[in-house]
Amino acid sequence: MVCPVSANAKNYTNLFESHEDPIQIESNELEFIDQDNKAIFRGNVKIKQGSNQMSTGEMIVIYLPNSKERQADIERLEFSNGFILNSDRNIVSGESGKYWFNSKDLFLEGNVILSQGKNVAKGCKLIANLNKKIGKLDNCGSRVTVSLHPPPQKTKFNQ
Repeated sequence: MVCPVSANAKNYTNLFESHEDPIQIESNELEFIDQDNKAIFRGNVKIKQGSNQMSTGEMIVIYLPNSKERQADIERLEFSNGFILNSDRNIVSGESGKYWFNSKDLFLEGNVILSQGKNVAKGCKLIANLNKKIGKLDNCGSRVTVSLHPPPQKTKFNQ
């Protein structure tokens, strides 16, 4: 049995860290707070880099203290008011979350849905490390649900 996220964690491992493809961000508003080392994108935020596309209601970019090159020195991203990440055939969504660049830790909560093609896993909280390709989908007092669709069996008629 393969969990939709762990099977293709490599698609998310370089989440918005490619130096080849530009990062395109659109939002209704952008606020810089230099003394707090952060930038806040508000309202219908859309982010795209290569095959990765993300949308959220609000994204806070936290920079490392004393950062000189803002893009290269991102500590973490925080998402709220809904979150959807599309990468190839994979989709991850939740109500809010955080992503740490150095450790590649991902934390999502609130109606978390992970899908890869027809395979879907649902829970209320996801804690994952994309470097190690490990994760835990929590039920928060309910139940985690997984729907897996195995590939068709090869027979001598359809080989």
